[in-house]
Amino acid sequence: MKLEEAVSDVFNPLLVVPSAALIFLNSQLGLFEAFYWTSLGVMTSLTPTLIAVYFTENRGLRIDSRDKRPKAYMVGLVSMAGTLAIFQLISAPSVIVSAGIGGILSIVAFAAANYFSKVSIHTGAMTLSAAVLYQVTPLISFTGFVLAVLTGWSRVKLERHTLMQVIYGAVLGLTCGLLLVL
Repeated sequence: MKLEEAVSDVFNPLLVVPSAALIFLNSQLGLFEAFYWTSLGVMTSLTPTLIAVYFTENRGLRIDSRDKRPKAYMVGLVSMAGTLAIFQLISAPSVIVSAGIGGILSIVAFAAANYFSKVSIHTGAMTLSAAVLYQVTPLISFTGFVLAVLTGWSRVKLERHTLMQVIYGAVLGLTCGLLLVL
């Protein structure tokens, strides 16, 4: 496996965002509650999306064609809305509800961007996570931004995106991340 493939696979949005959420929530709620809420979020929002992508892509997890992405975004949006409803029903802490709302808004933003153009969601998820993690510690955030650059490089090197698509994804992710923490 080439370095760029490994970077692209390891820094997949479906792995990066829950990891960043766990780190952030640990700073707000403590490790046990952070793990509990992150696990619940993964089970109710990411798992249905992964299953949908797996079967949409003939038992694979990579969506290479833009025409198939709206289905994944729709499943992700519905799953995240269901997750938010569950969070509300069981009286989740306000930081959890805010994260759920931010998740919905981020899905809508990335879906709209990919409908009209093509942006790197991998890079966007990295910059979104780095921006949110700035609340925890600048060092973790700085590391996240360095990894976002590495992720962007991998997407261009693999010819999955152009440099401009990576930049658009980074800017969109950064914007969503800053809106979440303000």
